Amino acid sequence: MKVVIFAAGNQTRFGLSVAEQPKVLFPLKNKQTILSNTLSQLDKCDLENITITVADKENVATYIRNIAASFKTPLIIDEFKPIPFSSYPWRYQKLSPVTFIFGDIYFPNPALINYFETLRKEMANKRAFIGASPIPVGDYHLQTNGHLIANISKEGPGEYFTCGLFTILDDSILDKINKTEKITEIFAQFPGQGLDTGYAVLPKGIIDMDTPDKIDLLKASLASF
Repeated sequence: MKVVIFAAGNQTRFGLSVAEQPKVLFPLKNKQTILSNTLSQLDKCDLENITITVADKENVATYIRNIAASFKTPLIIDEFKPIPFSSYPWRYQKLSPVTFIFGDIYFPNPALINYFETLRKEMANKRAFIGASPIPVGDYHLQTNGHLIANISKEGPGEYFTCGLFTILDDSILDKINKTEKITEIFAQFPGQGLDTGYAVLPKGIIDMDTPDKIDLLKASLASF
């Protein structure tokens, strides 16, 4: 199992420049960042390697080089910058099974560990897998049917929400998927194409750091522990 973390976002809505404060390097407790928190959990998931896309974000690449020795899982820096950004899944399609994680999302411990435990238990006969949140995080609602996702839509209804975490178990599914401008619109197509897609419900507390108000939400969440 391999992982790709998207850490090259332009954060146009965040209110800070990439040079000033990359979202993935937002500080948490005990000198951790959003990125190192994600890596710390993934390091316990028995992964072959973790690739972090940095494009031209040299400050992120330098940070990764400085902390790489702290993890047993090999970290790979990918400076490739595709246009559109959503072309990354096709770039990595020969690595399946491969899990994609949005780097600007805070996953409380042990959310990612739980995801991979559930994935490995239920991945048989599934072609894709998605992380689900019981509270609004991503842009899409999930309707479920047993262990499979029946539908993904922006309007809903649905019991859960997407949360920037999805796995391609069979790269041939990309032959049926339209390329779009947003990564989320790629995995939203899986159930609609009749591609058996499972899901793992993660604990509350996941925060998508997409707007400045999420900073206060994250600080309040950290203060509660």
